[in-house]
Amino acid sequence: MFTDIVYLLQTYNDSQKLQGRIMKDIVTGMSNRNNVCYWIVFDDDTREDFSFIECTKQLVNRKDGFDNRRDRKLKKFKNACRYEVIDQIESFRIQQKAAAGMHVDHTNPCFDDILHDFCIKENVNEIPRTNSLAGGVCKLRDRELAMKWSAYHLINAKLKLVTVQENLSKACKQGRNDWLFMKTPNKLANK
Repeated sequence: MFTDIVYLLQTYNDSQKLQGRIMKDIVTGMSNRNNVCYWIVFDDDTREDFSFIECTKQLVNRKDGFDNRRDRKLKKFKNACRYEVIDQIESFRIQQKAAAGMHVDHTNPCFDDILHDFCIKENVNEIPRTNSLAGGVCKLRDRELAMKWSAYHLINAKLKLVTVQENLSKACKQGRNDWLFMKTPNKLANK
């Protein structure tokens, strides 16, 4: 049980308070707000309270060792990049005289791979910030980056018409999983 709680504490936002200190015990007691809470007792008999609920919330909100907030920011960034090239997609649809219900998709390389390569080429090593628009749509905040992305996509994207079923069943939808080079911007990581 003790080792389980120690593991939980490693996911806790305030875990830096615990680094380099030796835990002797975990006890319950009253907090400054008169709530019953858990206290870590250190080898020097000092105590630090912590919220078991906050620890478990943060553990649940983590996936494969990465904060879900980072995953959400990355997804928002990818969606903003899709928005930035929507005119290219619509232009292709018109040129191909697409029937109702047809979708436009990327051939190889898929959208994620094109975007990934663009980020590497442009040294984008932090998830770019986005601005939300009406209807849940977002666009890139950095308009110069948006223009570079649009130009890169125009040159590198190979588009095709597909049915709804083909579009939803594509294995390449995920693209590369090695987006680890991209960090969450510091201001966002601390929120």
